[in-house]
Amino acid sequence: MARTKLSIYKRICIKLGCAMVASLSEDSEQRYNIDAVWDDMTQEVMEAKDWRFARTRVKLAGGGEVTSLIGQEYDYAYQLPSNFLRLTRPAPDDPPVYPESYPYGIEVRTVTDGVLGDYDVFCLCTDYDNSGSDLEISYIKLQSDYTLWTAHYTNAFAARVAWEIFPKHRENRYRRDELWNEFERWVDKAEGLNQSYDYLKDETGSKDWVNAGRSL
Repeated sequence: MARTKLSIYKRICIKLGCAMVASLSEDSEQRYNIDAVWDDMTQEVMEAKDWRFARTRVKLAGGGEVTSLIGQEYDYAYQLPSNFLRLTRPAPDDPPVYPESYPYGIEVRTVTDGVLGDYDVFCLCTDYDNSGSDLEISYIKLQSDYTLWTAHYTNAFAARVAWEIFPKHRENRYRRDELWNEFERWVDKAEGLNQSYDYLKDETGSKDWVNAGRSL
């Protein structure tokens, strides 16, 4: 059965030891409390490690001269995808940014739009000009497709949410400590699983993704 948002709510309730959420619109304390922290905890846990289901590659376009807003430190700024969380290495010797010989930084840049006005965006700033060849990044995205969430992530996420809202449901501080330990155990388990996937063939990694990414 495909994982759904409601099934994840139920997993959280199991860890809390409270009444099960029956629907996403029900009038219950546990549903309101889970809703209150859902978005922040989703991002926090997803940023915590290199979850395979959240790892992706893209080509960055739209480079423009960097204005004095970031001190002229770099020549170009490339807007990052709206679901960008952080850069990641696909393997130990694979760069998160390709070509890899240029310094770069992640900064906020203000874009001026005649219709929308001024607004801030996250940019990858670098001296690299992509007019001759693509600039590519590998990053962890905010993955909102619950059917792609793995069991390891779902359990880590559920334990983290349960820890966050536990005081509202229970007063047993020892159980709250257990929830945090459970969260860390699931993250550690996922790390071991990732390594078995990534380095089973060649534990030093490879740059195959660079060529593969050309077709994205």
